[in-house]
Amino acid sequence: MNFDLFDGFAMLGYMFFTVIITIIFIVLVVLVTKRIWHNKKPSLSRVLVMISVTFALFVAALGAHHAIWVSELSSMYVWEHPMVGSPNDKEARQFWQDFEPFREGTRTVRADFESDLIIEYNWPRLDGSTALLPVYSAVAETIYSGLHYTNNFIRLSTTSGAFERLIGIHEWLGDVDIIFALQPSQEHVDIAHERGIELIRTPIAREAFVFFVNENNPVDGLTVEQIQQIYTGEISNWRDVGGRNEKIATYQRNPGSGSQIAMKEIVMAGLTMMQPESNLEAMGMGVILRSVAQYTNHERALGYSFRFYATEMNPHPGLRLLAINGVEPTTENITDGSYPLTGNVYAITTARGLENPNTQKVLDWLVSPQGQRLIELAGYVGLE
Repeated sequence: MNFDLFDGFAMLGYMFFTVIITIIFIVLVVLVTKRIWHNKKPSLSRVLVMISVTFALFVAALGAHHAIWVSELSSMYVWEHPMVGSPNDKEARQFWQDFEPFREGTRTVRADFESDLIIEYNWPRLDGSTALLPVYSAVAETIYSGLHYTNNFIRLSTTSGAFERLIGIHEWLGDVDIIFALQPSQEHVDIAHERGIELIRTPIAREAFVFFVNENNPVDGLTVEQIQQIYTGEISNWRDVGGRNEKIATYQRNPGSGSQIAMKEIVMAGLTMMQPESNLEAMGMGVILRSVAQYTNHERALGYSFRFYATEMNPHPGLRLLAINGVEPTTENITDGSYPLTGNVYAITTARGLENPNTQKVLDWLVSPQGQRLIELAGYVGLE
């Protein structure tokens, strides 16, 4: 079924229904008014019937309008459970608009080749982190055919919401077959284990975790050990790492976000991060980027994100990426593994996701030469 056409007919039907109700209401009012004008008092029962019918029709129209509104909203809404913080709707919605698949004029990358894999039905449902939306949006555009209604098949739920859908923490979030993320939090791993769910991870790309400062900050590099000491609170002044005599404003992300998970797993390696000051905990990665670039005492600020997000998806003038252990986060250094804060990007599924035979086809295609080519066209670093 062409759902776009269906939605169009539904909207026309609603408009027609609304016009009919309005006409009926006007006629009823005119009839009652006319009887009163001619001193013919209408019976109470007749008036109640008229009011009841009008009210019932109004409720029906309101219900139809609400159903259409929910349908439209759900195609762009960013789901994230309150337990990990409220979603940064404005930022995530903007990236959905920027990279929404099957829509002209977006930033979604189009393949420069004809795909060997084309899926025309039973499309696996995709979801993932904000930083990886350009990847799975491009994948859908390249290998999904005949799909014009994305709501049930491609979503942007952010890292935490995507994992919650994958392991079924909240049924109202809906099911998903493949999510694109770096890695789950320990909490999600534990919940999946308790439910007897195996998270099946397929590495599809490499990505760097980066730290950045304002361009006016004289520090151009840190060691992993220095970063750990900064975020445990052992180091609190820039002069201790070669900078000015100023307190370090250490930005952090909210618990459950992809970058916060990566920070704890890749960088801190089990060390306990200090509690952030309330004004230094950001609900979105873009907030950290803007804050470090525009912070009132910008030379004090230190933030972190993923390389592609910070340099391609949401670049901000006035920021400088730091070398870590003396190595810059370049594509070459990520590829050869010399940049120390590098991790795999995964396409993650479960046994339930694999019940759709096309799910495994998508996973196999992602690591094929064509899949790797598309990932690199999207701006990420391939596996080799």
